[in-house]
Amino acid sequence: MLFRFRMPMESRQTRKTIYHFSALVTERRICGEYETPKRPQPHTSYDRAQQSMHFMIYVHAKMMIGNSVSTVDDECIITGSANINQRSIDGAKDTEIAMGAYQPYRLSTKEPVRGQIHGLRMALWYEHLRKLDKSFLEPESLEFVRKVKHSVEEYWDLYACESLDNKLLSHLLSYPIGVSSDGEVKELAGLEYLRTPKVEFLNPNLDPSFHSHYLNSVI
Repeated sequence: MLFRFRMPMESRQTRKTIYHFSALVTERRICGEYETPKRPQPHTSYDRAQQSMHFMIYVHAKMMIGNSVSTVDDECIITGSANINQRSIDGAKDTEIAMGAYQPYRLSTKEPVRGQIHGLRMALWYEHLRKLDKSFLEPESLEFVRKVKHSVEEYWDLYACESLDNKLLSHLLSYPIGVSSDGEVKELAGLEYLRTPKVEFLNPNLDPSFHSHYLNSVI
């Protein structure tokens, strides 16, 4: 999951203009629910997942809310599996699907749009962060970025804690990578792997410069 934030070129810093999220679901054990008669093989991904009740989730879908000029004005929405580019949405190349929608009487004027698309965006932030804040009305603001950044990093710390008893309310966590001021991407010390399953955050088979080139290309 990628959040992109636009700001003047002269004031750009990598972690202020682009932010990567992880999506996570936490389940709670319910009294009387079915339990397997045998415990999974110790120290396996399945065993760790059963103990922590934390599961990383992968959804092949994208959604963008905005218009042809701005990505934060709540005027129209496009969602589906297709990447938002000519190849995926052309209809004659990739096997993808996407739909777009807008409300004719809820278009951008001098006042902010406050239609159902706006309501959906606010509902999604609440669903993922379990909180609402006035800054959510202006997702292009640095205040918004700072508050979301604080929340997702706090939730990541709970997830990465040695204790497996933490109950996470949020679905949205920070993706644990370090990015220097010049765009170099590195693993955080002690956090080279996902806990459930044990998968490396950065692909060791890629040239180390790939991640930095990727960030520079999307900023």
